Amino acid sequence: MVVHFVCSGNTFRSRLAEAYLKSLDIPSVEVISSGARALVDAQHQIMPYTVLLLKQHGLTGFASDHKTLLTQDRLDKSDIVICVNRAVYRECQEAGLTLPERTFVWDISDYVPILAEDQAMLARHELPKVCESTFYKIQEHINELVALLKKPKSHEQVDILDENGQPTGSTTDIATMHAKGLIHGGMHVGLYTLGGGIVLERRSSNIIFNPGLWDLSMGGVMASTETPEQTLLREVYEELGIKLNPEHLQKLFVLEYSHYLPHYGFHNHNFTHTYIARIPEHVQFSLQASEVAEARIFGIDEVEAMNKNNKRAVGTIIPTHAYNQRIIDGIKAALA
Repeated sequence: MVVHFVCSGNTFRSRLAEAYLKSLDIPSVEVISSGARALVDAQHQIMPYTVLLLKQHGLTGFASDHKTLLTQDRLDKSDIVICVNRAVYRECQEAGLTLPERTFVWDISDYVPILAEDQAMLARHELPKVCESTFYKIQEHINELVALLKKPKSHEQVDILDENGQPTGSTTDIATMHAKGLIHGGMHVGLYTLGGGIVLERRSSNIIFNPGLWDLSMGGVMASTETPEQTLLREVYEELGIKLNPEHLQKLFVLEYSHYLPHYGFHNHNFTHTYIARIPEHVQFSLQASEVAEARIFGIDEVEAMNKNNKRAVGTIIPTHAYNQRIIDGIKAALA
């Protein structure tokens, strides 16, 4: 598979994206980059701030040596093309180029150091904040892309719901559901012990959303004809190897959830049935490696502190603070 990043000059955004994706060393993925107007300015092979960013993030060895003009031949050899923003996409169209079906458009603005302050920083080999922000945005978009590429295609049938969360009588597979933004059912559960422990599971790096972060609410998609409770029992057993006692389940609330990745046409829209469930004080986890990297029982006070103080970073809890707190409060009430 060839992933092709396209910007205007091929001296900044697409070169950073190419280097970062190459650094992930994904088997069977070749990475290239081009510029729709790369030869208009023959002076710069790469911008000085690009050089600094590559060095700072250990990516210098993954960067291409020179800029390359976008051509139809390079597009024809590409399986996925990513235009760094809508303006670049229009440049490709205006040049009469035919883009492949799997062409995605990002929202990454170009950077020109017009401000004297920025120019002074670059002269001192320091990076303006806008450059750092651009790199982290590129990194985030690529991480989402990688997770989508790694996600196994599922043909499991899922019930399509209406805007009130009621079955429409139609079903489809989850990939179609996400591609079209159709509404489906989901389930989350917070697991706890009578001794005041709460289970957190650290999400696999293959997960699309929040890879590597600790998760208080585990769960998944409701298969066609399943009840939320049936999904709960199945998912907890699949992810953690725990057989729950149905009598130890308690439903807290139903929440409508909508998360859209516009760059890749991915829309997760569901009604999530949220539960808490009691588990034995001492339990052995059997992890589903594709979903869960690690599982541990933390003290309830520790989890609450993690939730209050957390910022999004690998090794921390997913920062859905209000949602997490509702589950923690439900567990506290059950233990009272």
